Amino acid sequence: ALGEIPIRKAPGGEFPRLAGELWTGLSDFSAEIRNMAGKNEYDAPPGFNRKYADLPVTTLQRPFHSNRYFTMAAAVPSVMTLNQPSYLISQTRIAGSIAIELYSKDGKQRISVIRHHENQKDPAAPLIFPWTPNDLAKDDYRIRWTLDGDYREFPITIQG
Repeated sequence: ALGEIPIRKAPGGEFPRLAGELWTGLSDFSAEIRNMAGKNEYDAPPGFNRKYADLPVTTLQRPFHSNRYFTMAAAVPSVMTLNQPSYLISQTRIAGSIAIELYSKDGKQRISVIRHHENQKDPAAPLIFPWTPNDLAKDDYRIRWTLDGDYREFPITIQG
């Protein structure tokens, strides 16, 4: 669209010549990119159909709670294996005491307290807490982070 932008030193790697080159990998999704690239032979019309994976498409159904204090909260990975380490990650806007708890899949029953953390020094710094799920049934659960009455939840699945 803006043309090529020459750069003093070639960056190497996948795009070695110029900044602003057409990214032809988008041709699977866009007829405009196909026209710009000048190639007319394609296996299928542009679209978002899966081309390389046979796995079924699943969407993450995550509970959303509007709150004032949490910038983010996540469990990585969201599908966990018993006795294998995972990470609980959060970031807040204010300092305070954060409770991290395990809840039932509907979010109504607290199963256990995972950790309490006093976040006083730098509330904007991410809190990354390693956690190994033990002694749990194979099921869906929620991790809940609570700060000053507000909370954020993230769904997880425990496998064998």
